[in-house]
Amino acid sequence: MNRPNRKHSFDASPIGRGFITRKFPEAFWQLLTSKYNEGTPFGTFYNELTDEGISKIYVEQPKIEKILTTIIDAESDSLKYLVGLTGIGKTTLIKNLFRTLSRKIEIYDKKIIIYISFQSANITSSNNDLISHIAGYLKLAVKSLCERFPTLTEHVNILDFKKLLAEDIRANKASVLEVDKILLNETGGIHFTSDIDQLTLLEEKKPLSYYSFLLKFLLLHCMDIDRCIFIYDDIEAQLTQVQKEIITHANHIHSCFQTELERHVYTKTIISLKSFTFREHIDREMIARRNLIENDVILKDSIPELHDIFIKRLAYAKGYYNAKIDTDSISDWEEATRILDILCSDLSLKFGKMICRLTNNNIVQSLDSFMRILTNHRYIALREAGNEGAFKIQVENYNITSAEPVLKALALGESDIFVQHDSSPFCNILTVHEEEMPNCELLGLYIIQYFITAREYGENTIYGTKYERGEDVVKKIASLFDSQGEKYVTDLKERLTYMMSFLFTGRVLSRSIFDYEDIRQSIPETTQRYFSDYGLYLSWRGVELFEQLSQSSMLFELFRDDIDTNLHNNDRSSSRMTTTDCLLYLLEYTKILFNQIEKDYIHKAYRYLNTYQKYFGETFITCFLLEGIARSMDRFYKTRDNEYGLIKTRVIDIARGMLVYSKMLEDETGVRISVTDYLSKLL
Repeated sequence: MNRPNRKHSFDASPIGRGFITRKFPEAFWQLLTSKYNEGTPFGTFYNELTDEGISKIYVEQPKIEKILTTIIDAESDSLKYLVGLTGIGKTTLIKNLFRTLSRKIEIYDKKIIIYISFQSANITSSNNDLISHIAGYLKLAVKSLCERFPTLTEHVNILDFKKLLAEDIRANKASVLEVDKILLNETGGIHFTSDIDQLTLLEEKKPLSYYSFLLKFLLLHCMDIDRCIFIYDDIEAQLTQVQKEIITHANHIHSCFQTELERHVYTKTIISLKSFTFREHIDREMIARRNLIENDVILKDSIPELHDIFIKRLAYAKGYYNAKIDTDSISDWEEATRILDILCSDLSLKFGKMICRLTNNNIVQSLDSFMRILTNHRYIALREAGNEGAFKIQVENYNITSAEPVLKALALGESDIFVQHDSSPFCNILTVHEEEMPNCELLGLYIIQYFITAREYGENTIYGTKYERGEDVVKKIASLFDSQGEKYVTDLKERLTYMMSFLFTGRVLSRSIFDYEDIRQSIPETTQRYFSDYGLYLSWRGVELFEQLSQSSMLFELFRDDIDTNLHNNDRSSSRMTTTDCLLYLLEYTKILFNQIEKDYIHKAYRYLNTYQKYFGETFITCFLLEGIARSMDRFYKTRDNEYGLIKTRVIDIARGMLVYSKMLEDETGVRISVTDYLSKLL
């Protein structure tokens, strides 16, 4: 049979068809969109600042703000890498904490802050373009400092100034002022290029050094500044070969400011990098690379509560939109925003953590997911109804009491069929399409359970403090089946490798930031191309998807739309089946997976069953699917009618079969692999 979704495409629109979005489409899009220039006059909206100079929609992040503030306040120089996953909010944090939203040179509280952005920089592979771009910021810093404190250069003879600057450079870093020419004079003697002439050559040939020393010289004579802060941001906007040079130049500029032994100004350099960029460009010759990460890296590992972000935006949007809305709609708009506040609080409290995990803490994707849920009509606002054209929205009409409708809204949008898609957070961890790689049923769950058992997943850190190379995972799992012969093991390795690649592409597995060996700079990690020697760990998305399978049958229902079987109703999508028919289908499929797939793997690994248990734990893999079905059964059938009895009988029948097999294994091998506690209580 054909999967029912072959003729359908993934509904990627973040805005659904709920009444509230149809009534206020512009306002709602503005409320949740990520497409704006926060806190700047270039933004269409969200461009207002508070009296403290931060964006009105910025949500404070006390933990990491304290870390950065402590570094800035310390009476020492420091260079730190602010590292984080894509979309985790590094730029938003930096621009608001340091008040650089306008991207101008900021001078306040005895600090000069030089925010160097590469977002719109027109830089080719030429190093001259890059140097010119960075030097432009240094020149602007010199200009801003002199304008703010005019006494630094007033009534100063330019030649005397240059002599003092040259003397300072020669005293602290003489090698910068190189002898450019040796000249013969008329009497036969020789003389060297003057220091002032060499300054001119330095400005021409090494502008980053020249303007760094010039700025440092001015700061040494400015008692109103005690911190010089360099921030390098949006580095990934440039080509890969340029990124390394940016980091090199940032380190060089920082070193120029460290040459003076006695000074009152401390230099702080913060280089903001995505996690994969940091791994690609750290010093490959450095022996203690892990020490570098531990001592010189600030890992941004969390985002603000989605509710807090939403409420800030809602307050802003209300004021912005109130000025534009027609008088007749004001009461409807006020009612809509009141309901949105309630719904968002409820949604964030119940499912905020789940949403963030599914997006691997990507704020933009999390907000898109929020929008997708709150505006969904088919599964969330399904009880909305018009009243002769009147607009009315009520909290009780929104179905966010359980995870099932929320997951459907995220995975399906306004559609009724699940489609595997790269832009979806729902990677089908059960299997891959038969035509892509046959016989992969349960391999995804085996791989995930391996990482969970080894504790190499997000519980330690979202960046993979512990990791294991993909090829080693494949070898270890395949070694359990050595007794089956070389052909079987080779075929299994191929299937496992394909599944590892599939899970990596779906961001269920991620590459550790600590995996910095054999780096391939020519392969941008944004392409999510998999290599078997990558050091991998289980991402938060992987953890959440796996845990959801045992919490309810919803993910199983979605994934079955994307799986071919010979079972009755295979040609119908889950959404077009009754709950009873769908659960019966899932139970039959689970029984097949246990009896024909999992038991076969256990039988083939009989010789190494202790190691099998070590790798995959003491619970049957298919038990997680069965538990999810059982939990959904208990939630759905409130009256405990005949249909409930039918489903429960099937669940108990499969669970008992598992227990019988478990006892046989333990009697014959002494190894215990059994059912979950939840299923045990049903028996």
